[in-house]
Amino acid sequence: MRRLFTVIAVCALAGCNTAPITQAELDNADYGQPMTAKQCTDVAEQFVRSTLKDPMSAQFTSGGACVKGALRDGLIRGGTTHFGYLQTGTVNAKNSYGGYVGFRPYKVVMRNGIVVSDCIGDQDGICY
Repeated sequence: MRRLFTVIAVCALAGCNTAPITQAELDNADYGQPMTAKQCTDVAEQFVRSTLKDPMSAQFTSGGACVKGALRDGLIRGGTTHFGYLQTGTVNAKNSYGGYVGFRPYKVVMRNGIVVSDCIGDQDGICY
């Protein structure tokens, strides 16, 4: 029984890993049409707001410029790599009880002005 549990645990943990994005992948990727910093921030923040319980309470801090980048989905989401313009930052918003949850990190990849991948962290900053 213990051996079975060990095998299941190892398989589950191994399934969470995805290979890192290589420099060759980044060099050969199609990122779509260029976006201005304002366009990038506006699209990313609008998308993040759409995921919140109380979108109007959202407070954002931008993590920097909108840059060419990529996110790779976890294996649960298919393991696909999405290339585009990457906006990072943090968001704080109210939960169902009306209290702020604290700033949490987010990453949004947009291609041709459309969100193609996202990662909004939980209270520990982990994306699922």
